[in-house]
Amino acid sequence: MTGSGLGKCRGLGDCAGTLLDRGGRHPGRRDCGGTGAATDTAGCRGEVAGVLGGLPEGEQRRRGVPPLGDHSLSVAGDPGASPRRRHRGVGSSSWPAPQGRQGGGVGGRAGAHRAGLEGVGHREHPAAGKSQWGLIGPIGGRRLPAEIKLQICRAVLGAKQEGMTVERACGVILLDPRRLRRWLQRTEAARAVRGGPAAASPRLSPAGLRAADLADRAPVARRLPQRLTGAERHQILEAASEERLAHLRHRKFCHTLSREGRVWVSESSVLRVLREAGKVPVYLRRTRPTRPRPEVDESEPNRSWRYDLTRFPTRAGDYHLVPVIDGCSRKIVGRYFGPEATSHSVQAAWDKALAAEGLLEDNGPPLPVAVSDRGTQMTSRSTRAFFSDLGITQSFSRPRTPTDNATAESWMATLKCERLYEADTAELSPWEVEEMVDRFIDYYNSERLHQSLGFVTPAERHEGRHLAIIQARQQGMRQARQQRRQDAYRGAKESP
Repeated sequence: MTGSGLGKCRGLGDCAGTLLDRGGRHPGRRDCGGTGAATDTAGCRGEVAGVLGGLPEGEQRRRGVPPLGDHSLSVAGDPGASPRRRHRGVGSSSWPAPQGRQGGGVGGRAGAHRAGLEGVGHREHPAAGKSQWGLIGPIGGRRLPAEIKLQICRAVLGAKQEGMTVERACGVILLDPRRLRRWLQRTEAARAVRGGPAAASPRLSPAGLRAADLADRAPVARRLPQRLTGAERHQILEAASEERLAHLRHRKFCHTLSREGRVWVSESSVLRVLREAGKVPVYLRRTRPTRPRPEVDESEPNRSWRYDLTRFPTRAGDYHLVPVIDGCSRKIVGRYFGPEATSHSVQAAWDKALAAEGLLEDNGPPLPVAVSDRGTQMTSRSTRAFFSDLGITQSFSRPRTPTDNATAESWMATLKCERLYEADTAELSPWEVEEMVDRFIDYYNSERLHQSLGFVTPAERHEGRHLAIIQARQQGMRQARQQRRQDAYRGAKESP
């Protein structure tokens, strides 16, 4: 075969060298012909092209690779190859021509080769490929002999020396580049074991590869020096059977064994040994049926009010606070503060809230929904009758689910953390504590910015003034951003 592409070989023994070195001019090029071309074509069977044979001539020139067939290379790794072997063309092959009506003439296979590349319709690429290795299609999914690996590595490394990248060369022959690198790393590791000057060079050459270094080896079991010994496992299981240690969990059990000088292992090792022996009980958590969260309309103010009860110690005893909070605006619309924690306390707080919002009039808006937890003051007959007479619907949280009434719980935490915990209410009189609570409610409603409301006050959201405030803020941000851009442009223009 001639040139610098890929050609056919009768066996692995004649395939030494790179894909570049084993011929590059396709049998179907116009300067090739003869009966040998027909024989060579008959054995291709739709193979994938070689490394450089599968690239167009323009692509080779762009990558700095000489065009196919422009030069001849010696066989890498085979310095004794004769020139006749290196430059043997298809037309000069001594193979016998096939007999029959396709053996010659323009209409036969040889005629198709003489006609040009168009006649080779059974190949995916215009150059010979890797069927010489016994491989058709993508290279993967099976183990390969060391000789085949050697030929592939030499071919890719030879193409790399001619200017191609490893990824590009592997893509041409449909081989995963990671697989090729694993083969080369295995070769480098074998060189390091042998030592010598070859091990000092990280770069591999096609001529320096050996088939023995690429052969698959049987896996070797790893030695685990930190693995527990049989005696240590026996000590752990023997101690776990003792009645005085049977109640201990694995952590305390582990350190008890080390304190007694019996065995020194980690907590995780003890747990693993006990679990393998079936001595770790399975703890099943009690599950409860999932109940849907109660849905309440909080899209607008006065649609739903939330309330709860909390306690403060004073010099006169415990006093209780019942705040009523709007679910939409977070405004405190009413409250009760007194020594009682009964149903009358809840009713008094709602009376004040309804009167303050003007919802007790006959032609007033619909009354809000009363949302609370399942405390005795909220679920009592007296409270149910009170709300029923007013036409107010009650909505209760799920049992043992305080997050359903998180608005009221969060407000009481804010009150205590920001104000009341600064003072010892047990040393204050009830009216001093009540005055402190009222001051905080006024501050919370009118001055304190609420993050969930868009950094407006609850009173502004409750009265509907929040939209104008947010729009003015956004407009100011846009103007300030535009002004900064103008100042930066003006400063850059005035600077020398």
